[in-house]
Amino acid sequence: MEIDIKRIAGLAMLDIDDDNVQKIADDIRAVVDMVSELPDCGELSDVPDKMKLRDDEVTVPDCSSSELIMNAPNRVGDCFSVPRTV
Repeated sequence: MEIDIKRIAGLAMLDIDDDNVQKIADDIRAVVDMVSELPDCGELSDVPDKMKLRDDEVTVPDCSSSELIMNAPNRVGDCFSVPRTV
């Protein structure tokens, strides 16, 4: 199977050096080979022991919202203020 690393890099907006193209192609080929060897899971209903989810309970906090906001290092009005990440 031929993997066009330069095309994949362009679609993903990655800058890959020409020196690393062959190594990355080998790594991706190894991952594809590994995934192709995985057994077919079939239908999800065939799973013998499905995960049991917990029952969520609604609780009322022991303190007021004004008491909670007092602990905030930064706040704007009655809201927590956090640094912009993007």
